[in-house]
Amino acid sequence: MDIQDGQDKKGGRKGLGPFGFALLISYLCASATRDICPLRTRALIAAVRGGFCAVGGEQSRLRGAGLSWQGVDMSGSHSKSKPLWEDKFHVPRLEALLGELSRQQLTWAEHIRTTLGQIPGMEERLKWEGVAWRWSLSFVNGETNRALCYLVPQPGHPKLVVLLPLDLLSTIESSSVPKWLREGVFQSPLVGRMRWTTWELSSKSQIDELLELVLMQVPAAAARGT
Repeated sequence: MDIQDGQDKKGGRKGLGPFGFALLISYLCASATRDICPLRTRALIAAVRGGFCAVGGEQSRLRGAGLSWQGVDMSGSHSKSKPLWEDKFHVPRLEALLGELSRQQLTWAEHIRTTLGQIPGMEERLKWEGVAWRWSLSFVNGETNRALCYLVPQPGHPKLVVLLPLDLLSTIESSSVPKWLREGVFQSPLVGRMRWTTWELSSKSQIDELLELVLMQVPAAAARGT
């Protein structure tokens, strides 16, 4: 059953009507923090006057105007149909972003943040890192402005990406690092003079070994300046 605007005695439209007025107000209120688009506002008024709003769904003309069932353009708001981690157009709160991890994974993520946060000059930055890593935390040497690693809080599959300069690989090869770690490093992609090693988090002991790869870079990071 369609909800139509009221009719006057001659059968013509008498404006937006109470439903249309409420729809328009919802759009304007939701757009208060952004620039209101005059064209979409006029399109909404025309769509409501044309009686294209139906209970239980939206009509094609309203969709064509780029408006939702509530009359609101949701392109700048988080879509609840996908995780915060995937929503490029909505900057998430860090607490909410990490809250999409399981309890165990959240514990690992906080352990990483706490350990790296104790390094003098280390900066934690939340940034959209493209379709592979989406919203991720980078840990940057404040003096060189170079990222040493990334925490990728992908729901269900969080990862730690550690960047390793080539001049550090000989140290890793000759040190007592576990075989699985050494093999993973040398099989990782080489981009320029960096090995980009990616590890899905699986245990605290694994994470501690990975953090050692970051920590062994810190003393020489300022001198290297890469």
